[in-house]
Amino acid sequence: SRQPFRLIRFANPQQQEQQVGRRAMSMSGVAQGYKIMVHIVRAQGLMHMNNFTGDHPYCVCEVQHLEASAKDTKVETQPVTSGDTLNPVWDEAWEIEPWFPGEALDFTIYDKGLMGAKMEG
Repeated sequence: SRQPFRLIRFANPQQQEQQVGRRAMSMSGVAQGYKIMVHIVRAQGLMHMNNFTGDHPYCVCEVQHLEASAKDTKVETQPVTSGDTLNPVWDEAWEIEPWFPGEALDFTIYDKGLMGAKMEG
């Protein structure tokens, strides 16, 4: 039996600062955070999840904010509906903000079916 796939990456704050520079403080003195670029390329070896309509995998990237009261920050790729859906290619780039140093990025693969989404991992 295959285990669900879940990948959590910590972005490198030094590299991020070189790429986009430091964001300015807001008028209220609260840090606005960084804008980071996330490129979701592909997944490999997914499990077949949908026997009725075929697999339609998509990826959600979500910032795991250190502050519990922070607003959800996430992006979602378009579902892959043709070709090799067990080894999908999205090749989508997204800007995500806010992101703060030390916050993880959580990538989860879902299958979009008739009855809602199933989690691949």
